[in-house]
Amino acid sequence: KGGDKGGDDGGDNGGGGSLINLDLLLSIDLSGLGDLLNKLLGLLIGMGQKEKEGKMDKCAMMEMAGQMEDIVADINVFINLLGIKIRLSLLVLLGPLLEAVEQLLGALLGGGGGEGLLGGLLSAVINLVLGLLNTLGLKLDLAVALQLGNLLNLNVLALLNLG
Repeated sequence: KGGDKGGDDGGDNGGGGSLINLDLLLSIDLSGLGDLLNKLLGLLIGMGQKEKEGKMDKCAMMEMAGQMEDIVADINVFINLLGIKIRLSLLVLLGPLLEAVEQLLGALLGGGGGEGLLGGLLSAVINLVLGLLNTLGLKLDLAVALQLGNLLNLNVLALLNLG
């Protein structure tokens, strides 16, 4: 049950509905967020491909880290442009992703971006992005699906049917 005033939304004394209102989220145009998530996923997959080919050099890691920071900044700008209810819902959904990307950036910039990155943190972030695209009903970009299929040796049609 809601608080004293406006109880349905939490009111003055807490209570109220869930933090994530998917109906409200899906009522706005999330295509910009979908583009950013696909861009992030493409960058992560590229990172995985470079790692698969051999150890990434420091320059490549720094460049990818910079691109990742730019995407995270763009995601934060996107979130901040939305109304407070939608912003809170998106922050709850995107919080784990942003935290995982920060950890990945820390590993890259701290020199811990060596072998085993794909098997651990990188694959976790990729899974988070795929889960968010699916939860929000956003499409996986075909070019990104092709990259992911090549990286994981998966059938691209199977990947596209997941979402």
